[in-house]
Amino acid sequence: MSATRASDAKASLDPWLETRGIRTLVKVRTVSMTVLAKGGSADVYKARWRGQWVVRKIFRGDPKANQKRIRRELENWRLVRHIHVQELLGVHWTGEVPALVSPFYEFTSLHAYIQYCLCYMTDIFVNRLKAELLCQVLRGLDYLHQHPCRPMVHGDIKASNIFVTKNGIAVIGDFGTCRAVTPRRAEAISRPWPHYAPVKGISPESSCSSALNLNGTLRWMAPELVIEEDPVHTVRTDIWAFGCLILEVMSGEAPFSGCNDVQVIIALSNPDSSVFGIWREEVAEEEDYMLKEQKKIREEIRLLKAKLRKLNAPQ
Repeated sequence: MSATRASDAKASLDPWLETRGIRTLVKVRTVSMTVLAKGGSADVYKARWRGQWVVRKIFRGDPKANQKRIRRELENWRLVRHIHVQELLGVHWTGEVPALVSPFYEFTSLHAYIQYCLCYMTDIFVNRLKAELLCQVLRGLDYLHQHPCRPMVHGDIKASNIFVTKNGIAVIGDFGTCRAVTPRRAEAISRPWPHYAPVKGISPESSCSSALNLNGTLRWMAPELVIEEDPVHTVRTDIWAFGCLILEVMSGEAPFSGCNDVQVIIALSNPDSSVFGIWREEVAEEEDYMLKEQKKIREEIRLLKAKLRKLNAPQ
């Protein structure tokens, strides 16, 4: 019975995959049952295909619901070709729904790569490296926002969704929340901002409901995603999340660290809340620290250049 259902599912989805140029891969071999990453509806495992390391995203739960998720995710991901955005290699059938196959990256998050670098580099150079990695992420995000065929928003920018290659190249991954920029999303961008400042009738309960009904991660969400009745991810909300990513990478802590989810919702619903004030202070402290580090980096570079000139000077 299960084999029949799997065959029927494959027969219904294969034509859709073929018309969109998505390859069906064979001989993809899982080499470890250790979960590399665990999401709300899928797990990621390391595998081997054609002599290269890859990862398989295997969905859990109801097959019909998962087929819808797969179509949504692949519809945009299949179009992506950029050095700083994760590539889709194809799909691999193992049951009633296919696994999504993409390249394996040595570092499964920005934090993992930064921790690795801290073992071999001074803090000054690690901070410089952080800035370069963030610039790479921004290039990838800009590519998605201005995609020549279909501009799209990612919807869940955070350090755990940024992978790094062994050569130190940052790559944006996880396209489960990625959506095309529709007229509705474009209209949302044109609204004045901030349009959420003390709104009567906004309660933690209603804000919590908005946040829970939207894909993404609360602490990286823009205020409008939390308080609007029918919120959508836009280019603007991606940029907010990128700002949270900067804070996360430079401080080593998630946005609103030390606050519970209810406090975060209250803070995002009301920019005058005490929690938002504390966060602003943390951001200001981080800016001061970065300015000081920048001066140290410049001084160290100046000294290195002086040493090089001395070494290259004729004897």
